[in-house]
Amino acid sequence: MNAKAKTHDGPRPSDSISDLPYASLQRLGNRLDLPCGGNQLYWRQLIEVMPEGMYDQLTVNRFAMNANRLDGSPGYALLTDMGNRGVTFEQLVTYLKSMKFDVALRELGYKVHAAAEAKPAVVGQRLVLECEASGVPQAKFLWFKEREPLPVQTSNRLVLEKVGKADEGSYCCRASNDLNLEFSNWVEVTVQQPVRDPPKVVPAELPEILTQPQAEVRAHPGQEVRLVVVAHGHDTLSYQWYCDASRLPYGTSRELILPQVTPDQSGMYTCSITSPSGGSVMSSPAWVLVSPLPQTLPQQLPRPAFSQPPIPTPVLPLQPQQQAYAPLQWAPHPAPAEYVAYEAQNGQFSPHPSPSLHTTGLPELASHLPQQQQRPSRNPSSHSQAQQDGPVGEDVVADPTQPCYDKVALLIGNRRYHHGRLKLNTPEADTQDLAGILRSADFKVVSLVNLTKQEMDQAVEYFSSLLGKNVYALFFFAGHGFEYNGMNYMMAVDATMDKNPAHCLCAQKVQHTMQSHGAKLSIVLLDMCRVRSHAQPHSELGAEGVYCSPRHHEGYFVYGFSCSPAERAYEISHSGPASRPEERENSIFVAALKEHVQKGTLATRVDRLLTEAAEEVRLRGVKNFPGTVGWQKPEIRSNLGEALALTDPVSRAPEMDGPRAERLELWRKAHRVPSSVVVAANDGELVARLHFEAEHTNVLVVSVELLNGCLASTEIETMTAKVVNPHIPEFPHLPSQDEVDPTTTQFHYGHDQKRKKKDLMHFRIPDIQKLKTSPALLVIAATYTYFDQSPHEHRHADLHHTISPPPLYAQVVSYNQPTHFHVN
Repeated sequence: MNAKAKTHDGPRPSDSISDLPYASLQRLGNRLDLPCGGNQLYWRQLIEVMPEGMYDQLTVNRFAMNANRLDGSPGYALLTDMGNRGVTFEQLVTYLKSMKFDVALRELGYKVHAAAEAKPAVVGQRLVLECEASGVPQAKFLWFKEREPLPVQTSNRLVLEKVGKADEGSYCCRASNDLNLEFSNWVEVTVQQPVRDPPKVVPAELPEILTQPQAEVRAHPGQEVRLVVVAHGHDTLSYQWYCDASRLPYGTSRELILPQVTPDQSGMYTCSITSPSGGSVMSSPAWVLVSPLPQTLPQQLPRPAFSQPPIPTPVLPLQPQQQAYAPLQWAPHPAPAEYVAYEAQNGQFSPHPSPSLHTTGLPELASHLPQQQQRPSRNPSSHSQAQQDGPVGEDVVADPTQPCYDKVALLIGNRRYHHGRLKLNTPEADTQDLAGILRSADFKVVSLVNLTKQEMDQAVEYFSSLLGKNVYALFFFAGHGFEYNGMNYMMAVDATMDKNPAHCLCAQKVQHTMQSHGAKLSIVLLDMCRVRSHAQPHSELGAEGVYCSPRHHEGYFVYGFSCSPAERAYEISHSGPASRPEERENSIFVAALKEHVQKGTLATRVDRLLTEAAEEVRLRGVKNFPGTVGWQKPEIRSNLGEALALTDPVSRAPEMDGPRAERLELWRKAHRVPSSVVVAANDGELVARLHFEAEHTNVLVVSVELLNGCLASTEIETMTAKVVNPHIPEFPHLPSQDEVDPTTTQFHYGHDQKRKKKDLMHFRIPDIQKLKTSPALLVIAATYTYFDQSPHEHRHADLHHTISPPPLYAQVVSYNQPTHFHVN
């Protein structure tokens, strides 16, 4: 008699990783997408530990572009390509060991699953119990009987010669290697006397299910959940319940009782009903959703909207101005001269350049500060206007009792400011990295860079079309900004040095837009300075100059400021030192946020995640810049009354299928990338394939690859590229990834650069939103040497490709025209 405790057919060391189950590759790919420290990602580190030359830079860039696709994963794309190249399971384990990526190794470790039930043994027969496990390193085995180890039984086969009644009992096997260990389930061995006549073979009869279990059950932690299935058969039926295809040892009756459920018990439950003759049927699935109870802790209560910044030590006396209702001013402890000149002397780090540098002044407090007896607004954007506005009107009201129906995010990073003194280093990288993190949490991300004021307004209008009732909405801005009248203004790339609120986008207006569309959770992250504006007084700016917050809205909000009022936000200078090289590619705030996501805190409630990132910013300042006066201190504001996290699942309620599908289609329309195309010139002397990827929602990446057919006869000398559009005579130049001087459009690839011929050109088309709906012509001019003639000839050719329809964000927005988006 044989009984086996075995796994799903696990991989052998020599198997290709392409033979791994899709679910395993997907889980491993998701882990490879996480940062492993600072700006380095695990999938990039995996490429570094592989043999040199296995992947060129163009292929690596193509992997990276998968982060900009819906459900895309650079890690999964890399694993798929490795499988196509014949990388074995053992080689993959070796690479992961060299990375010390223990979490991923555990994903690949063997798993011992439910053992088959043993048939009764007959006295005098030979009994064999077998346990199968796969994994690298090879597994070791130890058998147990009635919880007592059998020291001599250390192979995967337990052999009992001439079994008797003394051998009856429960047996299990433990399989282990350096990564983990697993136990098989218990196999009950019974020993019977020989039977002369074999039992009659009864035809299998299928049971009939009379009552299916409840389709969906919602519960809170600690509550009891009962699932019942009723079936009919001619004899006693046996029941076996499963959760997500995993057998539940305690689920062997028609009623499944889950006392004091936890969120980990959420999933799909089914029941298998089997007749004595062997016929079985499976019940309909029952979805159990366990969501945490709302919590209201003292530290979660909303802060007053105009909280006074802490006065630095030593405290100087307040100096009120003489005129009536004048704002209060005070001066903190002045920064030392060596700190003020730090950027010019050492280049170690630089504040976001401010149009007016005031190292000793904190912002003025608005004259309409709420009185102490006034109740602080629940919404930081409501302030004193909350009691003046009218009824709800047509605004959508969030229902806090309902789950999340969708998740959308708008990210804006402004780096290339038109005014030379305002240019920054990291906003584009910050936006791209945060987009990847949010996509891993199933957000529909719109990532835009280098927008003018008009384009920022259009982006918010498009973003509002993706919003809806009980949606999680997140807005992020990286760039220059300031505070005026208690509001936070984000500077567009065409902003001037005067910090005029009329020429900027107000963050509180964006938050109002999210909540007025019924968002259940509105998150606003601002990585910018909060120094005060020197614009003219409020009364002189007019109605269009300053944004006045409307009334209170339902829904939760979380504000994450990268610095406190009157402070500046910092980024590590590219020319200066950093504690780790990857820190030079992100701002201080985003680098700290990525550090915590790497630790697996993305599932933490949002306000706690941001608070931990703020603490990391403070610790980095103490460690890397000790004694610095004015180091940024992030500020977190929230009225969160539930344990809401970025990774909360999206409810698939049928009544929301229509609006969700419309939002998805509108999002996809702004993220459609042209298909690869082959272009030729000069009767086939020059033939190239153009491959397109999205770096941001408004940035298209083009890779030009010479095809093998023309490589034998041509040698590229120079290549240039431009986009020709009749509506935009001066379309932005196309900067190359390898370009040093950002003012040139020529890319020289001669013999001295020793570049592979297939990796000829790699450039970006920025500002896609400036393309109208008419086709645009991409022109790639090349000079090359033609070897089929003697003497060799130097020739010129233009490769043409019409981009139609306009890709990405240009599909949903028209430059210099008003836009209107509608989703019911």
